[in-house]
Amino acid sequence: MNEVCEQIRYACPGVALGVRISAEEHFEGGLTRAEMVDLAKDLEARGADYISLSDGGGYEENDHLITNKERVAHIPETARDFKKALRIPVFVAAQHDPVKADADIAAEKYDVSALGRQLFIDLEYANKLAEGRTHEIKRCTRCNTCIMRCQAGSTAACPHNPWLCREYASDEFRIGPRQKHEPLIPPAWAAGMPAIENRPWWKPEIPAEEKYWRPFRGAGPGYEKEGDSK
Repeated sequence: MNEVCEQIRYACPGVALGVRISAEEHFEGGLTRAEMVDLAKDLEARGADYISLSDGGGYEENDHLITNKERVAHIPETARDFKKALRIPVFVAAQHDPVKADADIAAEKYDVSALGRQLFIDLEYANKLAEGRTHEIKRCTRCNTCIMRCQAGSTAACPHNPWLCREYASDEFRIGPRQKHEPLIPPAWAAGMPAIENRPWWKPEIPAEEKYWRPFRGAGPGYEKEGDSK
C-alpha cells in the first residue's frame, strides 16, 4: 500500500490523494489499531492528503463491514487515535446523526463524516442540513438491504427510497429533460451482467452468516506473546 500511494503521488501531482484503510481488524491475529495508526503515518509521509477509516477485517468479519448502530458506536473514539497521530484530515464512516457528528468534529475526534447508506435513503441530506430542514431528513435504519444486494451481485435498493438506482427514469433527477437520443434503459445493460445472471439475486432473502471468521493459522515471524523472553 505504501508503494502504491507513493507511485500515485508521483504520477498525479496536485491531485487530492486519499487512502481508505481499516482502523483495526476485530479477530484473532488481525491487524491492531496501533499497527494501522503506524501505517497511516507512513501513508501521510508518502504524500496522502487524507485517511478514510473503515472498520473490521472486511468480508472475513462481517460484523463490522455490515454494521448496525451498536457496532459503529466506537468509531469516533477509534478515529481520535488517528487524529492525534496525523496532520492530515481523518474521515470516518457510518456516523448518520448530524448533531453527534458535528459535536465529534468539534471535539477533534475526526475531521469529516463520510456518508454512504445515509445518502441512499435521502440524497438531499446535505442540502437539508445546510438549509436547517433537519426535521425532514429520512434516517437510514441500517437494515443493510443495499449492502446485501450488492454483495449478491445485484444493484443497490432501499426499502425507504424506491427511486434508488432508478433515478435515470425520473425527470426530477435529470439535468434537464430527457433528449430523444438518450435511451431510457442504459445501453450497458444490453452487454450482460454476469454477476447478476449467475447468482440467484431475485430470491426474496439473501442468507448471510453473522460472522465469517478466518481460522487462526498462528502468529507471523517476529511475533512474541506477552511475557515471552526475547
